[in-house]
Amino acid sequence: MQYFQDNVKLNGRKGKLTEKVRVRLHNKVLTILTTMAYRKKYFKYLTKKFLKKKDLRDWIRILARGKDTYQLKYFNIQDQEEA
Repeated sequence: MQYFQDNVKLNGRKGKLTEKVRVRLHNKVLTILTTMAYRKKYFKYLTKKFLKKKDLRDWIRILARGKDTYQLKYFNIQDQEEA
């Protein structure tokens, strides 16, 4: 959660979130609420950057669950080993 608070850009500046962008964590669900227009792709980019920083990018993938949601899932390693 702290990573997103520090890295979401508001008016071209990182870490200066106001009431226009809120980041919440509740029951293992990260919610980003905005009153400004952001592309969904921007938050996917930040998530990939976070996973890469924590060396999890090779294990976890990002899936679109709907028009405005993403879900993180582990890669299915067993299927890849059999192929």
